[in-house]
Amino acid sequence: MSSQFRKKIQVIVSVCCALLLAVGLVGTASAAKKKAKKPAKTAPAKPDAAAEPAKAAEPAKAAAPKVDVTAVFASKCKACHGADGKGKPPKTPDFTTAAWQAKVSDAQIKKAITEGVDRDEGGVPHKMKAFKDLPADQVDGLVAFVRGLKK
Repeated sequence: MSSQFRKKIQVIVSVCCALLLAVGLVGTASAAKKKAKKPAKTAPAKPDAAAEPAKAAEPAKAAAPKVDVTAVFASKCKACHGADGKGKPPKTPDFTTAAWQAKVSDAQIKKAITEGVDRDEGGVPHKMKAFKDLPADQVDGLVAFVRGLKK
C-alpha cells in the first residue's frame, strides 16, 4: 500500500470521526435540552431506564451528509497550499509540520477558512480569501483534513 494511499485513508478516517463526533455531540446536547424541558413531575424510573442513553445517541445514527473534503481542498485550497498541504512558506503555512499543528487551534483554522486572512508577519504578507459560502460540514471537514496532514 503506497504512503499516499495510506494518507488518504487516514484523512478519510479523521473526517469521518470528526463528523461522527460532531453529530454525536449535537445529539447529546439536544437530548439534554429536551430532558431539561420536561416537567418536574415524572413517572418513576422503569427498570429499563438504562436504555435512555441509546435514545440520546439516535441522532448520531442519522446519515450525515457525505462531504468529499479531498475535492473541496483540491478546488479551494490546493492552488496556494499544495496538494500535500506543504504550502509555500513563508506566505502559506506548511500544514504537515508538528510545530504549525501545535500552534494553531481548530477555531483558528475555521476562522481562516470562513473569514479569510489579511495580515503581515515580519514584513511577509499573508492573504487568503474568505470562503463564507462553504457549508459548516465542509468547513469542519477541511479542518479535519488539515489536521490529518500532520506527519
